[in-house]
This record gives sequence, C-alpha cells and structure tokens, in this order.
Amino acid sequence: MLDVINKPGLKLIYGRESSGKSFLSLYFISKLLGPDEKAILMDSKASANVFRRLQGEKIENLLKRVMTIEITSFEGQERLILNVSKFFSRNARILVLDELTYPYELASLELSGNVERRKTLHRRLMFQGAYLRYEAMNSEAVVLALARERRDGEPVGGTILRNLADSTVRLEKKPGGKFRAKATLPSGHLAAEVSFRIVL
Repeated sequence: MLDVINKPGLKLIYGRESSGKSFLSLYFISKLLGPDEKAILMDSKASANVFRRLQGEKIENLLKRVMTIEITSFEGQERLILNVSKFFSRNARILVLDELTYPYELASLELSGNVERRKTLHRRLMFQGAYLRYEAMNSEAVVLALARERRDGEPVGGTILRNLADSTVRLEKKPGGKFRAKATLPSGHLAAEVSFRIVL
C-alpha cells in the first residue's frame, strides 16, 4: 500500500466516523517522510489534539516535523489550498487535509434551502480537489485528503472527488479493534488491501 500512496498526487482516504483515517494518515507520514522533509496537517477536526496525546519518543519526534494549520471555514480552507505551492517549496513533501470535506459539510448545512448556492459550493470543493492534485503533481508531493463516508458508501463530495484522486483508500472498522484498508486506482482496480490494528 505504501507504494501506491508514495506516488506524487492526490490520495483520497475515506471511511465512516472513527474508521482510523487520521491514524492511517499519521502512519503514512511516519513511513514516507524523508529525514529532512516536513509534513503539513491542515486540520479542520482537531486531529492534532488526538496526535498530541500519543506517547513515546518516536511519535513525539515525528510530530515535531508536522506543521499544523487550523482550518475554521470553507473559505479559509480554499485560501490555504490556493497557496499550497508555498508549503511544498519549503521542504514539505506531504500534506494532509483532515478532513477536506468537513468545512464543506458545515457550509452546506448553512445553505440547506438554496440549491444553486449548494451547487456552487460543490463545484468549489471539486476545484479544491483538482487544484490539490495539480499542485501535488507539479511539486512531486503527496496530498492525503481525508473524507467521511456517506451512507451510500461514497465519500462526502461524491464520486467526482473520488475520480479526481490518483488513488483512493476506503477504510472500514471491523470487530475486535481491527481495520481494513482497500486502495483502488481511478480505473477501479484494486491496488492493495490490508488489515491492521491501531496500537497506541
């Protein structure tokens, strides 16, 4: 699975609430970050607070190399995404958006009665995804965009967001504290499948 994730571009990681998306992204950072490289966490769900509670010298050293930027609105997220090339030029090779779709969901709720404005909002989310992919490819960087899974099994943002990604990882929480991750390519072909436990 690391081979699939380590290629430059946009990777969509999605799953239900508490399916391990944030922890999997931290695992990918720990395995893919070079000795002099940094990672950026654009955080809209306070994941950084969860990471800071983790113990151990290894995790503490890793978190020192992860710069956290809090996202408080959809517009704020869009501004940061439009300036993402600045982060990549500063030796940051991995960008995690946890969660890319959360500010979209909050803004969408405010527009519940206005179909046209919700369509515009959706188009802006698609633009953000396309722009992230473009910048990642140009900078040879990895962007991990996390999203919640809808009831129909698709990520929030729909199939268009999934199709924008160079690869997609769908997470499932299984009985007994286990998790399963399936990585697929845009063609729909299964690239990798792993089962794992989160050990803190």
